Amino acid sequence: MQDEFALTPCELMTLHADALFTMDARGRIIGSNEPEPERAPRLYLAVSDDIAFARYRDDLPDDLVATAGRLLQRANQAPSPDHSALEPNLDALLAGHAPGSQVHHGLAWAFPAAIDMAGRATALSANTLDLLQPHFPYEAAHLAAQSPCFVIAEDGIAVSICFSSRNTADAAEAGVFTIESARRQGYAPRVVAAWAQTVREEGRVPLYSADRENSASRAVAHKLGLLEIGHDCSWG
Repeated sequence: MQDEFALTPCELMTLHADALFTMDARGRIIGSNEPEPERAPRLYLAVSDDIAFARYRDDLPDDLVATAGRLLQRANQAPSPDHSALEPNLDALLAGHAPGSQVHHGLAWAFPAAIDMAGRATALSANTLDLLQPHFPYEAAHLAAQSPCFVIAEDGIAVSICFSSRNTADAAEAGVFTIESARRQGYAPRVVAAWAQTVREEGRVPLYSADRENSASRAVAHKLGLLEIGHDCSWG
């Protein structure tokens, strides 16, 4: 069991990175940590507490990984760490291997000690899967792998959902979605809060992340008073 509140932002960011991917014996990325895994990015970079670290896909050449490692080491050991140059340097390095890769940027948050539980949501179980039709059939099919899962329903149909998009023994990542007609009613913070509290009751650390440009997810983080722990980027 993790002592969530004794962890530094960098340690929490490491839990986030470990939850995103499955790894081989060398510590290389082999896929996304999801019920139906997707091909992972070639390189994943995280920055937190003025410390940068990376994860590399299993098919990257060893010499490229070694060069990237030296770039990270140089940035981390600078008297006044400045990681702003890391992304363009890594981008140039990867372009020499396979040009034209897409770069995705994200933000990651941890939950405060007190989570606002106003308007608690409904916990999903195998007996209540009918709530997930017709909007969330994927989550219905993968409930066991994505528990805990909470919803808010209207007329017996789930319109907002939070589930564990990634699960590990130590942490869980929130996956949240509200159908368009039910947005701007405060449903997303409610399902996320209920989900996070249950993850904690399981002895694990709840984590929340989103694409940098996802204003709706960032608004949920702000509403719940989440604590930003770092940012990341990945190259496809």
